Amino acid sequence: MRRHRGPSASASASTWATVAGGAMFGWVALYGTLAVVATALLGGIAVYTGLIEEYRPPRLSEERIAGTWTDGRGGTLTFASDGTATATGVNTYYLDDNFNDVVRDCTGVGTWEYDAGDSLWTQEVTVSLDGCSMDDWNVGGTPEHPTLYSYIGDPDSWDLG
Repeated sequence: MRRHRGPSASASASTWATVAGGAMFGWVALYGTLAVVATALLGGIAVYTGLIEEYRPPRLSEERIAGTWTDGRGGTLTFASDGTATATGVNTYYLDDNFNDVVRDCTGVGTWEYDAGDSLWTQEVTVSLDGCSMDDWNVGGTPEHPTLYSYIGDPDSWDLG
């Protein structure tokens, strides 16, 4: 049996600190990885068994979209059942020739069209207005409180304004 005597006279304190720090990093990495895997596993089981519900946007229809929608800043989009759209003070976003962000107030009349898409995630409302360029609107929210939203910026760049 060999007795551990601690650091030898030739080993410096910094060597022991490095070894102890490396061992500590290994344990933290191990337990951190186990925590992530356990959380993912338990979350997957909870969704699979129905204990918690995975988010899905509500299925809308032309009838549910018809009406007035507000952006929370005073701008409104009104969708009439005949396909007419009216925008009042809705902000639109685009890049100028120098790639600077430009925000413009959109007020105008035009048309709208609902595309149910292939799934709940691909529903879109296309709005065409005279004098305004507007991206398609996506469906979100809940069945009780649906929302329409549009991306500002490039979703792949993580700079959504």
